[in-house]
Amino acid sequence: MRILYVTNAMPPQGCGVASFGKQQIEALRKAGCDVTEWTSWPPVYLPDNASEFDIIHLNWMPLTLGHIQAQHLPKGPLLSGHIHEYSSSWEKEHPPIFDCLQVKFSSEPVPFDPNVIWWQIPVPDYVPQSYPHESFDPQRGVWNVLVGHTGLRGDGLDRIGPACEKNGWQLSTSKDAGKWLPLEEEIERLAKCHVVVVQNHGGYSGQASAVSTAIASRRPVVINSGRMLSCIKRINEEEYGGGEIYCIEDAEEAVRTVLEEIREGREKRPFRLAEDYSWTNQTKKLIKEWEKHL
Repeated sequence: MRILYVTNAMPPQGCGVASFGKQQIEALRKAGCDVTEWTSWPPVYLPDNASEFDIIHLNWMPLTLGHIQAQHLPKGPLLSGHIHEYSSSWEKEHPPIFDCLQVKFSSEPVPFDPNVIWWQIPVPDYVPQSYPHESFDPQRGVWNVLVGHTGLRGDGLDRIGPACEKNGWQLSTSKDAGKWLPLEEEIERLAKCHVVVVQNHGGYSGQASAVSTAIASRRPVVINSGRMLSCIKRINEEEYGGGEIYCIEDAEEAVRTVLEEIREGREKRPFRLAEDYSWTNQTKKLIKEWEKHL
């Protein structure tokens, strides 16, 4: 299976869509696919030999690949795309590109388009080696708590930050290193934390990839009922009876709850979720969908 994977370049400050593309390319290659990565930018939209591939897959979002139009895609290959932060207005603004895609994926269900396949953002396969530091301070009789946060947008820091300051908890964020860390380093950073909080309060469409990174740390993970976490919340409830991650709205209450359960040795850890929705397993589902159309 020869795949032309069309994506955007990774900017210095990081980009969730580009990171998704890098991870998907690696997973497809591990699955045995022959993948050619193409960073598209006008005026060269696709390589000259694009028609020779079995599949052309677009890692698509208006801000990253909105310049590609239907006339840039050759006839012959299976035309596929993962559409990030799917909006009904995009089909009106980019109708030719949406009409020509034979297989469409999105990271959340799309009720206005039944032909779109819900394909949950996978969890990185990487298994960290780090653990939290010594927790109990015998002189103060309290825990030296390290709370982790991940995500480019910094969603939820305005709430977890004050909670940490109030309670004397340390906070570890993606920006502490002063740069966008490689994925494995980010997962190791989170694995050193006692609890990882990923809470979104905005109304953006799409699903947060940050929670997948948090789950890869195998530490207790807290989410809320924000829109960008609705799919992972649904999976946790419907497939695991709520037993893999915590869903607690208030950040301070969330950390306190997890710490108490750690003390009692009954904290939730997302081991099954990390395995079942790994890039390896999700990529198998992706390839099966392609094979139906080839």
